[in-house]
Parts: sequence; structure tokens; C-alpha cells
Amino acid sequence: MAEKKKRPFLRGCLVGLVLGVVSGPVVFVAGLLLAYVAFPQPFTRLMSGQLKPPAITAGLLADYDWTVQTLDGEAFDLADTRGKAVFLHFWGPDCPQCLAELASLSALHDAVKDDDRIAFVAVARSDFEKLPDYAARGVATFPIYTYEGALPEPYAQRGVPISYLINPAGEVVFQQRGGAKWDDEAALNYLKLLAAEVEE
Repeated sequence: MAEKKKRPFLRGCLVGLVLGVVSGPVVFVAGLLLAYVAFPQPFTRLMSGQLKPPAITAGLLADYDWTVQTLDGEAFDLADTRGKAVFLHFWGPDCPQCLAELASLSALHDAVKDDDRIAFVAVARSDFEKLPDYAARGVATFPIYTYEGALPEPYAQRGVPISYLINPAGEVVFQQRGGAKWDDEAALNYLKLLAAEVEE
């Protein structure tokens, strides 16, 4: 008899547990919505504090007066990219987002590497000792450059990855903060469009 009484009790506990797990998130979300309706200002302030500036680059001119290093220690002068369409990318091997886009960056580089009108400059900003391994394993097929210290003003930023597209006139025409799918046809076509502006 005691066994029969236990079963409904255990079933009730199990049903209560399932309902609690299922309804818990629903009640939580409903509570958040009610709180937002009743007190919208704190939520608005919180969200406005997380907003980032738009990636508008109109009027931003490229800086060519700086030099990066190859993995072999040779200097590469950015002045050599003047008059070309430039894909300028900053990254680091300690950054998960940077690593996630390495394959697509390599694909973009491979698609434009034979075009003399396009310069592909990928600059690592940290963990330089890891870079030779990425190059040796073919994870990054593009040339890897390094740069220590403060960046020139147009590229002074916090965090990586960040990328800039520079037209042959020296204007930064596009800025991408965060990772992107660079092997997308749109990115390649835009670079080719910029390259078409190069004066013969």
C-alpha cells in the first residue's frame, strides 16, 4: 500500500520539476519584458552604452609613412603601396575571431596576389613567436608582417581583427571591425573595383 502512495508522489515531483525547468526561462523572460515596459530608461542606457560608432570612413586619409617587418626581419615600407588598392588587415594569433577568418583571408589573398594593382598587407600585432608556425603549416598563405608600438593615427584602434580598404587615391573607403567572411564574392569584387581606379 505504501508503495502505491509513493508512485503518485514521485510522479508529482517529476512533473513539478519538468514544469519548473520549462517555465523558469519563460517566467524570467516575461519578467524582463515587464521590467522593460515599466522602467525603459535603465535598459535604454545600458544598450546605448554598448553601441559602437558606424564604420563611416569618409574623409579619412591613409598613412603611408610607416614600416612593417616580414617574419625574416626584412622591412616593408607602406609607401610602396601608394597608388594601389590596399587591403590592410590587423590581427593576432591569440585572437579567436582572427583565427576563424584566416582561411577566408588566405582565399582572398590567393585570388588577388597576381594583380599588381592590389596590395595585401596583413599585420600581426601580438604573439609574434607563434607566427612562423602559422606560415609553416599553411594556415595563412598570405605574407605575414609584424608591427610593434603605436599605429599611425588612421589605424589607431583597440582590439583585433580590424581591416581597411584603401583606394589608389589614398582614401580609406571601408573599415571592418571584427571578423568577416573575406572570400565572399562581394569582397573580391570590391577590391577589383578599387584596383580598376589605378592609373596606368
